[in-house]
Amino acid sequence: MKKVLVLVMLFSILCAERISAEELRIMSFNVRYNTPKDLGENSWDARKGAVVNLIKQMSPDVVGLQEPRTIQRAYIKESLPEYAYMEAPGTGDGRGGNVGLIYRSDKFEKVDGGWFYLGPTPDIPSPAFDAPDSTWRVTIWAKLRDKKSGKEFTALSTHLPVRTKPHLAAEPYVKSRFHASQLNVKRLKDVAGEDGTCFIVGDMNCSLQQADGSINYDGVKALSPYHEWMEDARKFDEHPEINSFNAFGRGEDSPHRKIDQIYYRNAQPISFVTITEPVDGFKYVSDHYPLMLTCEY
Repeated sequence: MKKVLVLVMLFSILCAERISAEELRIMSFNVRYNTPKDLGENSWDARKGAVVNLIKQMSPDVVGLQEPRTIQRAYIKESLPEYAYMEAPGTGDGRGGNVGLIYRSDKFEKVDGGWFYLGPTPDIPSPAFDAPDSTWRVTIWAKLRDKKSGKEFTALSTHLPVRTKPHLAAEPYVKSRFHASQLNVKRLKDVAGEDGTCFIVGDMNCSLQQADGSINYDGVKALSPYHEWMEDARKFDEHPEINSFNAFGRGEDSPHRKIDQIYYRNAQPISFVTITEPVDGFKYVSDHYPLMLTCEY
């Protein structure tokens, strides 16, 4: 009889915990900056409605955005009034720092938030660590509280450096991504602590795999700060064959294009998806497919 009572009590506790858990949907979405090089249906003017409608259809609670410039931010803010928009002041052009974080303002209130640069002077604009270019790289973060439950979590949206010119040495960019990842984790630890629910999403510009599927040791090194302290949401991907960078359908689709990531801590994943479905007739809403983690916390 005692065993039965113990089992009943344990079951009741588990059910209570399950009932009290809050569901959360976190998205990472590189929307592709507006450039005259993108023609036809790949241009921002053509696909901007599809970008917004994808977010509306998937209804994420938080979206980490990468690459939106000033005109794109204005359109997203106007088209998604239910979301609060966070950005780094003084960014929005070709200098970089073009990262955003949006969240459902009807569901969450901001407890704290801000931005920092992924360089040697994080609190003032600076070029990325080690990389031989002058582009700003930035992380936007917010600590949010659920208005109903009072539960809190912290989310970061980031965009790590990329080697745009093949003649440049790769190693400085590997070091730059590694130091940027270290800084992201350090700042997240400072805000969320060991016990807080937290997320890092973004375009990391590197994959854990090479084109042939073998280990990419540069990617492993660059992303190691995340893996040492957080969990990789891709472990729950039911379709790991899908890669996030699609290049608007150009080039070889292979594992080295799995460059967008979601990491989490102190949450329970339910599902992870790479969103490839066409929207409004657009096969490619951006040159990156968005990712979404659904979890409980």
